Amino acid sequence: MKLMKMLLSVLLVFAVCGCTKNNVKDEVEETITITLKIEDAMNQKELFTGTVSASGIELTLADVLSANADELQLVSEDTAYGMQINGLMGVETTDWAKGPWWGYTSENNESCIQAGYCTGASELKVADGDEFSFTFSTGY
Repeated sequence: MKLMKMLLSVLLVFAVCGCTKNNVKDEVEETITITLKIEDAMNQKELFTGTVSASGIELTLADVLSANADELQLVSEDTAYGMQINGLMGVETTDWAKGPWWGYTSENNESCIQAGYCTGASELKVADGDEFSFTFSTGY
């Protein structure tokens, strides 16, 4: 009986250690750098071109923008659909019914390429080296 309890204890320890090890491995914090080009198409002005960085686990575009909110002069709000970008670099949307609005594209983000468009910033996973163009305009 003692031997049986000891074997069960050892098996339990191995099972717990195995599960914990897998969970820790999946949650590795990383630092990524992405390139942004931000332009006001309404006034034909380039507002920002450069790189920004953020650290975390499975970062989204919203995470990177939020981590650099001061530099990018980000004005946003959380909605039922995730982050709504209202302003960048001092240029803000004033009428959501009529526009102009902030939109973004990427030619090298894997998710944008696969979907044929970029999804909402709060769900769009980003990777080191991704490039995004933000445009303030009335069109898409």
